[in-house]
Amino acid sequence: MLPDLRPVSNYSFKWTSSDGNILDGNSLNALVDSKGNYNLKITDKTNYCNRDSTIIVLEDRTKPTVNVGEVNSILFCQSNSVILDGTKSSSGVRYTPLWTTVDGHIVSGQNTLSPLVDKKGTYTLTVNDLINTCTSTADLLVDEQSSLTSIFEGSATLLSVKFADKTTGLIQSRLWNFGDGLTSTELNPEHIYTKDGNYKVCLNVTNECGSSESCQEFRLSASAVLTISNWQVQNVSCNGGTNGSIRVIAGGGTPPYIFDWDNGASSSELNNLPAGNYNLVLKDNAGNTYSQSFTVSEPDAIALSSANITHSTGAADGSIDITAQGGTKPYTFLWNNNSTNEDLIQVLPGFYSLKVIDALLCERSFGPFEVKNLTGTNDSHLATHVNIAPNPAGGMSRISWYFGERASAKTSIEIRDAQGTVLQNWIVYNKPFSEINATDFVPGVYYIRIKNAEKEISKAWVVQ
Repeated sequence: MLPDLRPVSNYSFKWTSSDGNILDGNSLNALVDSKGNYNLKITDKTNYCNRDSTIIVLEDRTKPTVNVGEVNSILFCQSNSVILDGTKSSSGVRYTPLWTTVDGHIVSGQNTLSPLVDKKGTYTLTVNDLINTCTSTADLLVDEQSSLTSIFEGSATLLSVKFADKTTGLIQSRLWNFGDGLTSTELNPEHIYTKDGNYKVCLNVTNECGSSESCQEFRLSASAVLTISNWQVQNVSCNGGTNGSIRVIAGGGTPPYIFDWDNGASSSELNNLPAGNYNLVLKDNAGNTYSQSFTVSEPDAIALSSANITHSTGAADGSIDITAQGGTKPYTFLWNNNSTNEDLIQVLPGFYSLKVIDALLCERSFGPFEVKNLTGTNDSHLATHVNIAPNPAGGMSRISWYFGERASAKTSIEIRDAQGTVLQNWIVYNKPFSEINATDFVPGVYYIRIKNAEKEISKAWVVQ
């Protein structure tokens, strides 16, 4: 475009436009932000000759398409990951997709339209147009199917009851059992009974994680006699706990009602109850009374019906075989060596503790159980002992040992954690003791192994 090959500094440049917008137009290259016709005038500073040229700028602000569907994705109980579907979005060499999340987790495929994710949360798909640099975004919620807890309410008027399912979570099916031989799969059914009586109504909800059922008692009458028309007892979840509750609804008679419980309470709902029997006298405004008793129960305490220990020969060949009972099955087991098996096998000598957790998250600890080192001998010249003092320790402890009159002069010492990892080891010559500092370790149980040519003994050492 220049008239000759002289330096650019010999020329001045002026961009103008009648229908566009120039942000910077005093150089050979202009910066514009809208479509239009742009004219460049170049003037020779020496002879003031000039030349004009027009450039047409077109506009392409078309944003790419982003489509992640209208239905949320779900992580099911039987599959802990899901592939998100953004394949209806703009694709091809012109476009680059990117998935991001703040509260979820992308396993793979972040730069594809179909990533694999394994955590609930909000996922954002951004598609970028490499040519016009326009971008579009869309969010997709990934929900997680979890175990359900059936909850419902019922409001009775004479023989008619309106039910409402208050269960939270992803429900695949529900079944109402009205206690009179009839059922329903509706969300919030209304049921009319044909005669007076006591009816146990249950709601069962199900998804891939399993089913949950809750029941309430309803006493219905076509007359307006004072009564407890509906009640629900929530039993204590853990033995010795206090999370039981009783909820009652009065019916008939002449409102308002007075609730007189034998524990001094005066409301229609009792919470934080231990197991036991609770008696209620219901009174109405006309002086009528109605009495009813309720029982809050609790499961048996978690216990061990047996604990059989096979002691060690000094190697990892000990075992602890336990049998749990009580609480609410199934159980989860957690040993202090991080094992989650019911029984321990192939363990070193030492002390082991166990926590048993039931299905309602009630827990109880047992132990410590000692797996002993059975490396004793009847030969007096090989009589052995190992002592650690103080134990438990918060500072220095001394390890002393005696491996018999003919023991070798070289002794190796090894400290392992509860998982069997060697943390420290050293060798002692010509003396029957050594010292260790508890401040070098975090609080917990450790196992110290003393070994020479004749013997090997392990003892537990507790750091406070």
